[in-house]
Amino acid sequence: MGLVVRAVPGGASDTGARVAFVGLNADDKNRKLAAELLADFPQSYPSYRDEESKVARDLGFLTSFPSTLMLGRRGQTAYLHQGPYDDEASLRADMRRYLKVGP
Repeated sequence: MGLVVRAVPGGASDTGARVAFVGLNADDKNRKLAAELLADFPQSYPSYRDEESKVARDLGFLTSFPSTLMLGRRGQTAYLHQGPYDDEASLRADMRRYLKVGP
């Protein structure tokens, strides 16, 4: 199974057991605003706070948010996309290319 760590809401919910999505709210000390965002845009995957961006830095995120990190089955970095995706089709194309999954 691949893992996609997203520093932005959104994801492809029909990937089933092939891809797991995890949200990371980095460099954001405003818990109330983050909770409101998740309430306004509910996600089908867990989201975690990283107020000091330690986890984000350890994973290779720079200062560009949103970002998407794709990890392979063994936890290796398969791809790091800095900035937003233009659309879900672009995200799916990268999942097919770097994780070898997706419709």
